[in-house]
This record gives sequence, structure tokens and C-alpha cells, in this order.
Amino acid sequence: MDILIVITCLKPHGAEYSCLRHIKEYKIKYNVNFTLLSIIGGELENEFKKLGIPIFRLNEKITFKNLKNLIKNIFFKKYDLIHTWMYHANILGMIISIFTKIPVITSIRQAFPNYNSLKRKTILYAFIDSFLSRIIAKKIVFNSKASINDHNKRLLYCKKKSVYIPNKPYTIKFKKKFLNKSNEKNNKLYFLSLARDDKSKNLTYMIELFNALKNKKYELILDIYGDNIDNSMCKKFYENLNPINKIRFFPKISNLESILFKYDFYISTSLWEGYPNSLITAASSGCIPIATNAGDSWDLLGNNLFKLRKNVKYDLKIIHQAIIFNEKNSRENRSINSIDFLRKGFINSLNFSDLYFNK
Repeated sequence: MDILIVITCLKPHGAEYSCLRHIKEYKIKYNVNFTLLSIIGGELENEFKKLGIPIFRLNEKITFKNLKNLIKNIFFKKYDLIHTWMYHANILGMIISIFTKIPVITSIRQAFPNYNSLKRKTILYAFIDSFLSRIIAKKIVFNSKASINDHNKRLLYCKKKSVYIPNKPYTIKFKKKFLNKSNEKNNKLYFLSLARDDKSKNLTYMIELFNALKNKKYELILDIYGDNIDNSMCKKFYENLNPINKIRFFPKISNLESILFKYDFYISTSLWEGYPNSLITAASSGCIPIATNAGDSWDLLGNNLFKLRKNVKYDLKIIHQAIIFNEKNSRENRSINSIDFLRKGFINSLNFSDLYFNK
């Protein structure tokens, strides 16, 4: 089976990593051949190339040879299916489908709380995607239940075509040898967040909230890892405050497992997410997750999660409750049961193989 994947970019963000894992699994498990068309490039391009995936980018330098190659491999190759990822790519993929008569499955990779959180252009593209998908798309794949509700109600996406296929959670085994035992001896508590400097991550609120924490017993430290976060505006925002608690800023990491066991808590103040994989990974390591209701975060993690409501006074109480919980429960006991969690996450959901082979 030959599938054309159309994606907005190849930057190291959640949707792009999910696409990479998806291609890797289906290429091996189902012997599917993929070709990738990206509107712009990004750092993950080499990861796709390692899998032997042919890649075409629309922002490549335009030459007669490149243009000929693009037309030949996108419009004249007989693909069995087009699978698109995110609004811009959905629109492009459906336009290609009109000319090639190839069936197309589109994908939405985020949920959102309100229109004010999005750029006007994004809303426009989403409405165009909604309109075209009603006519052209065979199915519209969402990776969270919240996303389906948002897009059906607010952007008029077709409910009958909407299907729920969550990302496969990335859980890790609890490993005592990795534990940072010096935390308790030094009376320090370490908080971790993975978040690029983007409006959706609400980092100024996180910094303001964490800096307002007061605890006589512990020194509190927050480490934020993300793309260019060490040179970001949110770092300058923190430095311009009157810092009470220590917040450190680090570049994005590729191996989350290598640092997770150094931290006691994982905190997220996101306004919207797709599938909250980093929260799930943190919870599987025994890190205590503290998060806003973004995507399916509260639904998936349930009582394993300390729930923030974006109100400083209320959220400070929640974090203090998490600190008490940390004192009374061993890390091993806090680690989520991967089997039960996986079972819960995949109830009433399809697999892409159901769509690919029964399109």
C-alpha cells in the first residue's frame, strides 16, 4: 500500500513527532510505503530520511528539476491514500485529492478552549478545512475527545466523519536506579515542564504561579525545557520579576527518560493540547502531574492528576496539596499502571489500520 503523507512542517513538536512514530510503526508492522510532502521543513527531516521516506518540501528552492520532481511524485504517482496532518496540510491534501481522485483522510491534532487563543488566520484556515472536509475527506481523525467536541460545535466539522484515534501513549517503566535520592537530603523539590515559548503553553502564567509559591520546608526549583526556551521572552519575563523561587531554562531534550527521574513533579499550564503525551510519560515514571484541562489531560489521568484552573490563589493550594501528596506516597506507588491506563486510553477508538485498509 502506498500512502502520501501531507504535513504542515517538520519541526520537533508534538504532532510532528506523532507522525514520525506513526510512519515508523506502520512501515514495519503493515509494510506500508510512505511518501512525505511538507509545506515547510524542520529539524525532524533527517529522522524521516533515516526511515527511507522520500521527502518533498514546498519551500524548497524552485528549479525546473525540483518542480518536475514534485509534480511527478505528487500528482502522477498512483497512491492508494492521502493522509494529512493539521489545518494547512489538510487543505493542501484535499486540493491534491481533487486533481488526483485519490481518497483522503484528514487529521486534527489539537483542542482549544476559545477562539481568543487562536490567530485569526488559524481560525480562517480551520473553517476552510471544515468546509472542504465535508465534501472531500473520507474521514476526519481527532486525537482527543475534547478536540472532536470543540471542532464539531465551534467550527462545524462533520460529526459523522469524525473518528477518535488517540496517539499511542509513551509510558516508561519505573526504575529505582535512576531516582535522585539527593532531593530529600537537601530538602529540595524539583518541578519539570516541557514547553516551547508559545501562546498555547501559557508560560508567563506558569512562571508567575511558581514564583508565588511559598514553602518553609523546601527549596523549590522549576526547570523548563523547550525550543529556544533558554533565549526566550518568558525567560526575560522571569528575570524582570522579583524572583523568589528558582526557575531555570534549558534547550529541548531528545531523551525525556534520561531526566524524568530527577524530578518530583511535572507541571503544565497549557491552554490547549492535542494528546498530552508528556504528562502521561511523566506520570508513568512516578512524577506527580499538575496540569490544566488541555485536550484530554483530566479525562485520561483522572485522580492521578492535580488539576489547575488558571487562578493563582486556587492553583497555589493545588500545588501545596501535590507537595503533601509527595511526602505521603512513595514514587513507586505513584507510578501509573501502564496496562490499565492503555486499556482506558483506547476504549471505543479505532486504529489507523481500520481506516487505511477499509477506506
